[in-house]
Amino acid sequence: MPKLLVFAACEKVLIDQQNNVSLISVLQEAKVGMPDSAKEKLTPGAKVMAAMKWDALTLWVKTDDKPYEQRVALFDPSGNHTGIEAVAGLDFGSNRTLRHIVTTLGFPVYEMGAYLLKLWVREKGQDFGDPIAEFPIAISRDEPKTP
Repeated sequence: MPKLLVFAACEKVLIDQQNNVSLISVLQEAKVGMPDSAKEKLTPGAKVMAAMKWDALTLWVKTDDKPYEQRVALFDPSGNHTGIEAVAGLDFGSNRTLRHIVTTLGFPVYEMGAYLLKLWVREKGQDFGDPIAEFPIAISRDEPKTP
């Protein structure tokens, strides 16, 4: 099974001319400018999304020549799947390392607390089993200031 070197969520992943990767603004927490009165007007069960682009990065080292796949999925503070998910093959070819960047438009803000970005890996054709890594992202309400 490939060895995981990096699993993180960030605002943006940059790749330089030498093919090295940089993570810009690692997403540890975010504040949502939504007053309590706005939350009360939401339809129960509404999945409100903040308009933001963000990336999830996985960086792997090859350990054998078997074909593998990864799954990245985001779960809300109650443990429910948010619908944000990506599955990709880990095809190293002749490379020693491999990276995947999952770019997502929008972040759920319908529930405050710790969202979990989870990562699974499996040999192709097998079940994913338990996640091998989790990355928490804390979402909290920032009450807008009134003049």
